[in-house]
Formats: sequence, structure tokens, C-alpha cells
Amino acid sequence: MNTGLIGDFIVMRSNGTVTYNLAASVDDAMMEISHVIRGEDHISNTPKQILLMRAMGFEGHPVYAHLPIILSEDGTKLSKRDRNSAFGDLIRLGYLPEAVFNFLALMGWRPEDDSEEMSAERIIREFSLERVSLRAAHYNLQKLDWLNKHHILHADPARLLELSGPFIKKFQTEFGALSRDRKIRLISAEKENVSRLDELEAGLAPFLHYSVEPGALSEMAGFDAKGVAEELLRTCETPDYESAVGEVSRISGAKGKKLFMPVRAALLGRLKGPELKKIYEFLTPVERKARVETFLKMLGEKQG
Repeated sequence: MNTGLIGDFIVMRSNGTVTYNLAASVDDAMMEISHVIRGEDHISNTPKQILLMRAMGFEGHPVYAHLPIILSEDGTKLSKRDRNSAFGDLIRLGYLPEAVFNFLALMGWRPEDDSEEMSAERIIREFSLERVSLRAAHYNLQKLDWLNKHHILHADPARLLELSGPFIKKFQTEFGALSRDRKIRLISAEKENVSRLDELEAGLAPFLHYSVEPGALSEMAGFDAKGVAEELLRTCETPDYESAVGEVSRISGAKGKKLFMPVRAALLGRLKGPELKKIYEFLTPVERKARVETFLKMLGEKQG
């Protein structure tokens, strides 16, 4: 070690308190720390701490490794005071713990095959300091959104149900009244459409609350919405979506957009939303019938 490059440094202040380098050296040596892995901004501290351990008579020293610093989205060094920089903050925003772990592991490291979505078990198994980058890492929450979406997609719906409680408030009563099986079916139907758990509530709305949007009624002018809805009302007891819609098409003669747009408007009250099969098979026959009857009534009022 070329000590000429280090120069003199303070180990104790005039008030008798010791500096970080002395305190850390004693702490690491007495706790027999084997590895010290920290940010690259500590590189200049490492030789000082090694020299201090030698001067105090400790045998050997830890293995030191330095990770690239993490930059915030504005290019400055990420601070613990930065918004949404803490693990707990991210969990409260609706990110899964495993997605956050995955995201943080990729802050300056990559596996040999450059995979991005990985389980914690695989990251632990494959992580090596040799593959840590020398370049600064960027704290990009858009990347976390992407990772979180994939982890949600592959997550067990029952586990998502356990984690979703804090994020379902507006429809808490309706959702809480459902059986566990229906709750899991609902989460299964919606999980592919969200990037974070806090987006679940908006996605659950069409399943739990029915209202017909004025725009949906206006759009029905170009369709035989009444004929399709009346036939749909007669098939509400059919449990299978394809069978029900096939029967509606056969009797009404409507196909393609002329079939599915009125069916969507009748079941959802809107022209965009979840896959029709998912919402049809989630609703009970009684719920389907009530929605279609409401739609027909509003359609008649508008046309009348």
C-alpha cells in the first residue's frame, strides 16, 4: 500500500469523540466481520481502515468490495431523504416485496444471461461481486413498474389477495362480502391488467359496481342493442360464456362488433373494460340478469 497517497487523517476530534474511520475499524474487527460491501464513495476510507486495524494489532481485515453509487432520476446521488427511496415506501405504493428485491439487485449487477425478472432465490444463488458494474446505477421507477407487473402476473392470486387489503378501500364493503373463492377469481381476472397493487381497485370497479355510462348508451344507436340484450337476458342462467354468447348470436343474428359491443354495454355499462368472458363468468346469474334489465330499462328511456 502506498501510504504517500493517503496523507494524515484525523482519528479523534478535539472534544474526545472518535471519527467514523476509527469507530468502523474497531467495530468491524471486534465483530469479526468477514466482508464489507458498500458504496464506491467509501473507497477512500478503505485503506485508512486497513492501516488503523494494523496499527491496533488486529489480525487481518475484512474483504472489501465497493458498489457503484445509485443516482436518482435527476442524475444526483440518491439520498434516503428522496421520495420513495425506502423499501417500506415502495411496499406502501403497491409494489411486491419480491419485485423490489429484484429491482434493487439489478442496481449495478446483472446475471450471466442478462435476465431481468428473477426470483429472490435465483438472485441469491447467482449473485457475484465479479459481475457488479463499475458504472453508476439509475433509480428508475419505470423499470420497477415493469418488473412489478411481471411479478404480479406470475404471483399466486391467493397471496395477492392477502397483500391487496390496504389498496381496496372504495369497494371495501362489496369486496369484503364476497366469498374467498370469488375474491381469488376476481384477483386472477384483474392481475394481468395492473402494474401495482394500488391499481387493483379501479380494475375491480366493473365487477363490483354497475352503472351505465351515457356515452355507452349513445353508442348503441348504431346497433340492435335492444335485440341483443333481450336475448342475453334469456341466457343469463348459462354458466359458460361462449355458449351463452353463441346462443345470443344465433337467435339475434348479430355477429362481431354488432354482437360484442351491446353485450359489453349491457354487462359492464361501458364500452371498455375487462375481458367479457371473465366478467360474465364472475357474475352470478342473478347479477347478470339485474345488469341486463337495468341496461334495457335505460335504453328504453333514452329511445323513448
